[in-house]
Amino acid sequence: MSDVTVSALTSKNGINLALVNFASPDHDPDDMWSAIYQEIDEEWDSIFSMQAWLTNLTLTDGGDIIACDMDGRLVHIKAGQETVVPLPIRGGLEDLWWNEHSGLIAISSKGERVHIQGEQVTVYADPKERALYKILGITEHEVYAVGAEGVLWFYDGSAWQELDSGTNVTLMALWKGPTGLYVGGVEGVLFLLTPHTNTPISIDDPIDISSLWEFDGDLYAAAGINGVWKLDGDALVQEKQVQVQRLCAAPDKLIASGSNGIIEFDGSGWSLSEIEG
Repeated sequence: MSDVTVSALTSKNGINLALVNFASPDHDPDDMWSAIYQEIDEEWDSIFSMQAWLTNLTLTDGGDIIACDMDGRLVHIKAGQETVVPLPIRGGLEDLWWNEHSGLIAISSKGERVHIQGEQVTVYADPKERALYKILGITEHEVYAVGAEGVLWFYDGSAWQELDSGTNVTLMALWKGPTGLYVGGVEGVLFLLTPHTNTPISIDDPIDISSLWEFDGDLYAAAGINGVWKLDGDALVQEKQVQVQRLCAAPDKLIASGSNGIIEFDGSGWSLSEIEG
């Protein structure tokens, strides 16, 4: 049996996808592979697999899948066929964002922000090589990225600038709400950032927040073994005790990556779709 990790989720234009990693019990690099599952008729089925350790994925407006891996490569999947594109970077890729106007932006474990538009590749390096873990694009003129040592980058469509996050802990989660930018990280760090204020959100436990997502008007947070949390007024409270790492939302459900499968919340109840190794 393989160890199974649901490591990423994405949803766009009615297509729900999950990235699943499989490894042998001893994590032999020659026996590690990834698969992409799609929800079809309320069942999650594998639609693609390859021997690589993919770390994240996104969808284009045309339905193409773009994934990235720990070796700094992009994988463009169209009609079940993959094209692997190595990038001129030092780090492994952690996350990526696609926009029809600006193309693809990927972030790396060495702090690189990589812009790909057609055949043109532009790499923005961080001299401190602070790892980046999450990118969030609102429009081509408003893109954020966060990572190690409290680093917070902002891209306005022409240049990147570093913003003051007010912390030096690792930041891993972003969500743009109607009142500002929510930023989450390890050791119970969660704050609401506006152009003029940085407001901490109260949390009873020093949880590590790995993902933020809004569903049905509420903001949810994934906190690993500490479960799913929900913003209630000005405090974050535990909603469900189940191990989760990533969140995503379709119009009718919140989707979470569990320890052994995919967890869904439809507003009234939770259900688990197990994935076997």
